[in-house]
Formats: sequence, C-alpha cells, structure tokens
Amino acid sequence: MKVLFSAPFDFIKNIIEELGLSSKLEITYKEIWKENELPSEGLDYDAWIPNPGQNFIINKKILSNFSCLRVISTPSTGTNHIDLNDCKDNSVKVFGLLDQMDGLNEITASAEFTFLKVLASIRNLRSAWNEVSAGRWRENENLMRGKEIDELEFGLIGMGRIGKKLVSYLEPFDPKSIKYYDPNTVCHLNSAKKVSSIEKIFASSDVIIMCLSLNENTFNLIGEKLFNLMKKNAILINTSRGEIIVESELINFLMERPDVKFSADVIQGEVVNQHLSNNLISLHNNNRINLTPHIAGASSGSQTKAAILAIRAIESYE
Repeated sequence: MKVLFSAPFDFIKNIIEELGLSSKLEITYKEIWKENELPSEGLDYDAWIPNPGQNFIINKKILSNFSCLRVISTPSTGTNHIDLNDCKDNSVKVFGLLDQMDGLNEITASAEFTFLKVLASIRNLRSAWNEVSAGRWRENENLMRGKEIDELEFGLIGMGRIGKKLVSYLEPFDPKSIKYYDPNTVCHLNSAKKVSSIEKIFASSDVIIMCLSLNENTFNLIGEKLFNLMKKNAILINTSRGEIIVESELINFLMERPDVKFSADVIQGEVVNQHLSNNLISLHNNNRINLTPHIAGASSGSQTKAAILAIRAIESYE
C-alpha cells in the first residue's frame, strides 16, 4: 500500500524504519498543516495518516483529490478534522486511536499535561511568571498565593482513559474529594465518587476538569446554566475539544465572574483555521485566562506511539 504520512515525522521516521513497520508499506513523508500544502496532483495513495493538528477538514473536496484512497488512520483520539460522513460516502475507512484502546492506554501525555494545567492554575503560576517579567519578586505575594490539592474538591466530566489517570495522579495528594460525572463509565478507584448529574459537579467542585470526547451528545454541552452554578474562585480546565463549550456564553460569564479561572488547551475554530480570531485569544493576551496551543499530546514519546498505532491499523486493514 502507498501511504501518505502528513503528521510531524522528524523524530518518528527513523523509529518506524528501525521497527520494520514500513517494510509492507510505501510511505511518503510530507508534513502538512494547511490545505494549500496538500499536493494538487499525484495523490495516488491507498492510505493517509493525516496531521491531527492540521487546520482544515478532510471532506469530500479533499477526498476528490485522491485517486484511490481506501483508508485514513489518524494518530489521534479526536476525529473532528475528518468529515466521517463524507468518508463513508466515498468508501474510505477511518481509524482513530480509540479503535486501539490497548495501545492507547500506554499513551499518557495528555493526562500529564492536564495535570500540569491543574497545578499551574491552583498555584497561580502565570501570575508568578508575569511578576518576574515585570521586574518584581514577592512584592505582590497575595496575587501569587495558591492552594494545595488537599484544600480542594475536584470534579471530572468524563471518566475515560484520561479521567482515570487524573484520579490516580490526584490520589497521593489527598484532595478533599474527587467526584465525576459519566453516565457510561464506572471508575473503580476508591477515591473517586460517581454523581448522578453534571450539575452536581459544577455546583460542588473547586476545580472542574473536562475529560470527555467530542461527539453529537457533547457538542456545546457546557454552557451558561452550568457556569452559573460554579463556586466562588472555581477553576475550569478544558483539554478535550473547544466545541464542548458554548464559548460565547463562557466569555460573558468570565466577564461577570472575575473570580473564576479558565485554562484550556483547545478552542473552537482550530480545524477550520479560525482559531486565532477566536475571542478567547484576547482574554488570554490580557491575562484573564490561560491558553496553550493544543499541545497536550505533543510529546515525542506519545506521538511516536500514536504513529505506530496508526500504521498498524493500516496494516491490519490491508
């Protein structure tokens, strides 16, 4: 099979070759981020491993450029950069990492990064950096004083792979409580208590962490009604997908509630190249919220594991 590998590959290519994973496949490496970087001709590939961070959607227009594409294997859990209906209509099989849970459970980068956001938020890390940049040390200590994990109640929305890892990371620090809402999953870690509604998470948690996948049931799931339940000085963290939140309602809420912190690794508009015009960017630039550019999974180890899983999915399909 001829395979187009358009995800970042500089640190992966040699490993793929050393493991012999390319012996059955003819792999062409071309890193692609924008639609105009996709070759306009010669796309005679049977399979495609796309860049999960690309800022265009693989739809019928894109698919029409390929002469014999049969399978797309994305090295990511999310598939919102792929129009699944258009792929189905064009008889293109789509694989994601959620189809390979045994291998996916070995990837910890996103959970670790989410935990980093938790720690950075409760310890006001950005304020501390800003103070040093402004030529001050501890003159404004009240702005930088944070809390310890054992002072806080944590609420998780979603209890999949990342949610379970976060519970295991939090447990040794003995938080006041860990609650979660997930109608489809049970966490067997003793410290995590399942609650019957998402409202209970928002009303009772000091730190709320979104650990859920984007689908038709979770699109715009989090909005004004839930925001208004949040405790004083609460923290909301999103490393899932931007489309889970009604961002216009979030922005209005943050303007009305300066005590609430928001930290995210994802925002709406990423897959259609509109992220930099998102109104959340200006809030970040004004130090009102903290954003990072969708890098939770961007570690050499995790991306290598994901690429290997993507290749193996193609080999299995063949």
